[in-house]
Amino acid sequence: MRSSLSIKLEETCVYAVKMSILDLIIIAHIKEEEEAEDIRRERFKRNFWVHDVWKKRHLFGQFRTFCTNLHLYPSIYYDYYKMNYYKFESLLEILRPHIQKQNTNYRLAIPAEERLSVCLRFLTTAISFKALAHEYHMGYSTVLQIVHETCSAIWKYLRPRVMPKPTAELWTKLAKEFETQWNFPNCIGAIDGKHVNIRAPWNSGSQFYNYKKFFSVVLLAIADANYRFVVVDIGAYGRNSDSGILSSSRLGQSLNNNTLDIPPIKCLPGTTEALPHVFVGDEAFPLHKHIMRPFPGNQEMMKYLKT
Repeated sequence: MRSSLSIKLEETCVYAVKMSILDLIIIAHIKEEEEAEDIRRERFKRNFWVHDVWKKRHLFGQFRTFCTNLHLYPSIYYDYYKMNYYKFESLLEILRPHIQKQNTNYRLAIPAEERLSVCLRFLTTAISFKALAHEYHMGYSTVLQIVHETCSAIWKYLRPRVMPKPTAELWTKLAKEFETQWNFPNCIGAIDGKHVNIRAPWNSGSQFYNYKKFFSVVLLAIADANYRFVVVDIGAYGRNSDSGILSSSRLGQSLNNNTLDIPPIKCLPGTTEALPHVFVGDEAFPLHKHIMRPFPGNQEMMKYLKT
């Protein structure tokens, strides 16, 4: 009969063999996964810096073939960019230092004029990045980067110029404009929310799904008497109401904390009745000292009750 020591040694060897086989299987499986990943990477590996189709962009791209002399036809130029040539040049002068790229030994950088043209074309038409890339003879990722970088530069460097922080002087000016143009005294702005249609982001659930049955982000804005934005809040979930967005925004918090520099109460024209300055909005907004909104509910029923 075998001794207990020999039996233990045999069991140990069998266990070691099994573990070795298991380790080899795991190693082989990992190796297969690595090889598969290498194949996938090789399949999608870029074998060129710029595709041959786009190398002649400076000759056949839309900016070169169509846009270069477009300023000679002002009406078509405005229809294409939604601004005239002089405004385009003024905008370019502001943005050029921030969107111009340097040339290298390998390739020439896309000029600032063309980058701005691509971005404005996207903003005015909402054309897809892929279609825009084909028109301008650029890669998809190039167009994507240009639009994002240019939009960021526009917001960063133009926002302080065209939409400065409101002051008491600005509110007073807006009140005069509303009184002169719309016969609405003590009004300092019209407030409303706009749902901007988007594709639902991954794993967002119903956060962006609004009551109009599509996915959106909300632009909450105050406009002056000439329909120009004075204050904006961008990016709220589509499922949120205008009232909820306002209360959670910096605008709403400043309104509740009385830190918006709104002018003091003022007598209405031809009366001795002093009333506060207000924003005018629809019934989606809450009652507030500085917000004027219509009565909620069925207006026909209100007329019946009055009679």
